[in-house]
Amino acid sequence: MFESLSERLSTTFRSLSGRGTISESNVREALEEIRTALLEADVEQQVAKDFCDAVMLKAVGREVTKSVKPGQELVAIVHDELVELMGSEDSRLFLVEPAPTIIMLCGLQGSGKTTTCGKLAAYFKKAGRSCLVAAADLQRPAAVEQLQQVIEGVAADAKGSSRIGFYGEADKCAEYGKAVNAAVGVCRRAVDKGRAEQYDVVILDTAGRLHVNDELMKEL
Repeated sequence: MFESLSERLSTTFRSLSGRGTISESNVREALEEIRTALLEADVEQQVAKDFCDAVMLKAVGREVTKSVKPGQELVAIVHDELVELMGSEDSRLFLVEPAPTIIMLCGLQGSGKTTTCGKLAAYFKKAGRSCLVAAADLQRPAAVEQLQQVIEGVAADAKGSSRIGFYGEADKCAEYGKAVNAAVGVCRRAVDKGRAEQYDVVILDTAGRLHVNDELMKEL
């Protein structure tokens, strides 16, 4: 996310040099690039819009310090807004001892759990931590195969040399609402595999669900 933002900022801010103030017209293009970068990084659309609106509100008409260029001033505004959005405190993931640390992703259908599994796996690989990702979504057609494809891509292409493994039981998939007990079993076997093979982290990708679905809520 930050590499993409940095590249876009470097390109768009060149046009801002030499101006005494930051106006709506000369910052609109930069904000559009920032908004696109946020969306490409899977930031929710309303969050990206609110972020850009906040930057625009602070930037338009702001006097630029004589010792810096308008582009640099806008960089500072964007930085301050990013810190406010994400929080200034250390938000690293801390692992437990003894291993493995177990991370279970839960949420609504289509909220990005499978994609987040891949991002977490890439994060741990780069951080030098081995990671096993388990497909516990047995409700959605081809969910197991989709996650396997994502994780194999991370194992092959993401930076780092740590082990990235996949665990899935595609044969356990069933019609929606009919594979509850099977999913629990998959999670247990995945955690057992993680312990036996000494993975640092086990990630469980669960099926999307609503709070009104009692059976799937009990599964958690």
